[in-house]
Amino acid sequence: MKKILIVVSLLITSLLLSAQISTQNDLSIEDLVTDTLINGCTEAMNVTVNGGAYGYFNNEDTDFPFESGIVLASGDISNAEGPNTSGSQGNSLGSGSDPDLAAIASGYTINDATVLEFDFIPASDTVRFNYIFGSEEFPEYANSSFNDVFGFFLSGPGISGPYSNGAVNIAILPNDQPVTIDNVHNYDYYTAYPSSASDSPGSYNGAVQYDGNTIVLTAEWIVTACETYHIKLAVGDAGDSAFDSGVFIEAGSFISGASIDVVNNAQVGGEADLWEGCENYYVISREEGSEADEEVTIEVMIAPNSEATEGVDFTDFPYQVTIGVGEMTDTIFYSALNDGLEEGHETIIVAFYTACPCGNMSTAVYDTIWIFDAEFIKGGIQDVQTYYCGEEAPETITLEGVCNIDPNVAYSWSTTEEGSSIVVSPGPGATTYYLTMVDQCGNEVYDSVTFRISDMEETDHTLVNPSCYNECDGYIQMFMEGEFEPFTYTYTNSLYQYIPDSVHNTSLSTFGSLCPGTYKITATDDIGCFIRYEYTLDNPPPIEQATGLIETDMEYCSDPGSIVLHAESNQPTPTYLWSTTEASNTITVTPSLGENTYWVRVFDNCGNYLEDDITIYYSDMYITTASDMDMGACDGQVSAVAYDGVYPYTYYWQAPLNAFGDTQTGVCTGYYDVLVSDDIGCELTKTVYVEEYNSVPQSYYDDIFTVYPNPTDGKFVINYKFEDYKNINLKISDIKGSVVYESQLEGNLTEIENIHSGVYFIKLYDSEGIVAVQKLIVTQ
Repeated sequence: MKKILIVVSLLITSLLLSAQISTQNDLSIEDLVTDTLINGCTEAMNVTVNGGAYGYFNNEDTDFPFESGIVLASGDISNAEGPNTSGSQGNSLGSGSDPDLAAIASGYTINDATVLEFDFIPASDTVRFNYIFGSEEFPEYANSSFNDVFGFFLSGPGISGPYSNGAVNIAILPNDQPVTIDNVHNYDYYTAYPSSASDSPGSYNGAVQYDGNTIVLTAEWIVTACETYHIKLAVGDAGDSAFDSGVFIEAGSFISGASIDVVNNAQVGGEADLWEGCENYYVISREEGSEADEEVTIEVMIAPNSEATEGVDFTDFPYQVTIGVGEMTDTIFYSALNDGLEEGHETIIVAFYTACPCGNMSTAVYDTIWIFDAEFIKGGIQDVQTYYCGEEAPETITLEGVCNIDPNVAYSWSTTEEGSSIVVSPGPGATTYYLTMVDQCGNEVYDSVTFRISDMEETDHTLVNPSCYNECDGYIQMFMEGEFEPFTYTYTNSLYQYIPDSVHNTSLSTFGSLCPGTYKITATDDIGCFIRYEYTLDNPPPIEQATGLIETDMEYCSDPGSIVLHAESNQPTPTYLWSTTEASNTITVTPSLGENTYWVRVFDNCGNYLEDDITIYYSDMYITTASDMDMGACDGQVSAVAYDGVYPYTYYWQAPLNAFGDTQTGVCTGYYDVLVSDDIGCELTKTVYVEEYNSVPQSYYDDIFTVYPNPTDGKFVINYKFEDYKNINLKISDIKGSVVYESQLEGNLTEIENIHSGVYFIKLYDSEGIVAVQKLIVTQ
């Protein structure tokens, strides 16, 4: 027998041989709850105990109703071990009281309380477990001032009770009274004997020390599956601390969901044997004691490491079986195909998967079946191809009967023909032929073969890949035609084909919400013919790997005009958004002076995007210069300022200065070239002249022009003596070289006024440079 437990149990291995129950108090409370008490699909967590008396018990083949379980007591749990040699066994734990026990035993003081609590998640709409309450005070002290008590306090969704956290007490008698010594006694829910004899019926014939014990009771409550609940199991002395009481909870009886037994039945040989030509069957049943109020589904798969091949060496197994509500079993029939070959032993490894409905636990069990050649099987129909699904069947097919004692056997076919072989012509649909072989002793062997012939075919299909990377919104649509409709479909992602929950069955030919990957699809018609298909949905590349902008940053030292920018994507249907609000994959821009940054966002179909940007630098630099006059001690100054380039600028004054900076001091009279570079390397050179103070006599250029009056009070006339005055420019500078007046001559006589007092130099120059210089003195 192979057993599937929804919760994998820890085997308690302490076996104490005696005629009474045995107890064990060295196991952790977590192991006691999760490995002894809990069964089925129930999941327990957050287990706590107040340090009272608790442990494991085993009935050691006594008359005690429970084989094993958990015991909680108001004194040492060893006091619960039989035989019943005392009517007053007990000791004090000093573990205090419990408010909910005190509420049940109203008017009594609670002592020596043992309180076990844990959270749990039920897998169905009901939680239940079996228990027995026993006490040294019973039945002698019933309806006295001593009324030991216990309770099972359940709280959680949908529960509103009078106890802590809104709990209800589910330790109640069939008449809805709480389980106390007085209530058990008054309503006859007990087995007891007034004496303390070791073989008294109250102690289950000496199995336990307690004088009196209840019959087997069941705690049960309606809950909401897959929600989290809290339960508190508590027992305590009421009225004193002298005599002990305890509650025994049956191992594995705290159940919600289902446990399953799987048994293989062999036609010939042992449990794990299968002879060619023989049929075995698995019986899958609910575990004894399980309720039948919920459906249980078991996924069935043939493990890849099986030596035998499904459909070749043995018949196909179903993908899953279901035990319906109200049913206790389901059956899988299978057989080994008699191929007439000596192949030696081959194995079938069958995997049975179960999954709890809340998705919190699952398990699998593997069973190995050995296929033996038909040494003792008399014969059968030679294996032939029986499925012609979507392919043309031959006009005639020869069926051969084989037997190890031929010719001493008679062959009889369902067609009424005799002989070891017949020729048949099965038509469309499912057609079965039967063969009976009878030896001279009257022993018979039967065999049959069913042909399934269908014109089913796929006429077309549609594949829609996921819209973007790793999304699960792709779909596959198949278009099937055939004489034997309707079609059913089984599909799974090939990566997860051995995980039961990933195999989907449907009557629809469109399979949606698919992730990227390869899918195996089996289409089956109404007579069981099937064809397997495989399709792949491609995964679009992640948007993060898109190209973005093709161009890189650009630098121009003159007007570039219009520039075309291009963006590229790796998506099947991309969209774009530029910083200019345009939405195509190319845009045309006209950069302005300075730094120009443009960005583009490349989107996939899910709204995810990659952002890329480019900077275009446009420089159209020009320079202004100024100089201060050399006063005769090389103390002149030159300076330059650049505009409309890409900041910052670098100023280099070439030989003889060979210096950096926008301003240079301590400069002698002469011409100086400054090379200005901006941040992108655009360059421009300009020449600056430094004049020398008093370097020109006042009358040196009298033959070119004269100034009068000179000295003057601020108003004077310049007399230029040639006719080309239209080509002559005028500049007046103070002795520091600062220009105070500048214009173009408009005639031979130019009158100027409002010049402040000081020494000035009047310079006339044409396009080739200075023509003449005169010194001017202004007095005021």
